Amino acid sequence: MGKIKKIKQKYRSILRSSRDKENRNRLRNENITIISANCVGGVIYHDLGLKFNSPTVNLYFNASDYVKFVSNLTYYLQCELKEIDSEFDYPCALCGDIVLHMVHYQNFEEGKKKWEERIKRINYENLYFIMVDRDGCEEKDIIEFDNLKYEHKAFLTYKEHPEIKCAVCIPKSADGNQIRDLCQFKSKFTGERWLDEFDYVTFLNKR
Repeated sequence: MGKIKKIKQKYRSILRSSRDKENRNRLRNENITIISANCVGGVIYHDLGLKFNSPTVNLYFNASDYVKFVSNLTYYLQCELKEIDSEFDYPCALCGDIVLHMVHYQNFEEGKKKWEERIKRINYENLYFIMVDRDGCEEKDIIEFDNLKYEHKAFLTYKEHPEIKCAVCIPKSADGNQIRDLCQFKSKFTGERWLDEFDYVTFLNKR
């Protein structure tokens, strides 16, 4: 890692420290499994200082695959991952008939190992689902997700969806026809992420 990158990371860490401390103090529900469509779940775990009790950390799904995955969670968690050819600079895996984009893993073997380890940590009594309005998300995916009989769901979006009960609109977060990468910082000079517009601590404290 270059010297400049290390300095930037240290600077970000300092800027975020007070927010992360406040959020950790507010959190009352710690043995949590977050099944997220992309990296927002992993960032939440990291910033709250929680153990990664979810296999969906460090990867993402296309929206329709995510809805299919959470609609039949038990089945897909029992599927053996299979490596598939990837056109990207990261590995991809097939889980049944859906694709896992292992964007933050060096290779398939590493991603598969972490997937299997974290499946064993899932707390089925304390599940939270986060879908994000990107990666090919269509109206049918949103409606199907909203209709799933899970108690704790959030659909993070860049526009108002008054008809969607679990929708959380994040103003000014549009990136074309999808929501921006919420894990990004709002500017070079802040420790605030776009994800911070979602009060995920209050969401996770609901039991």
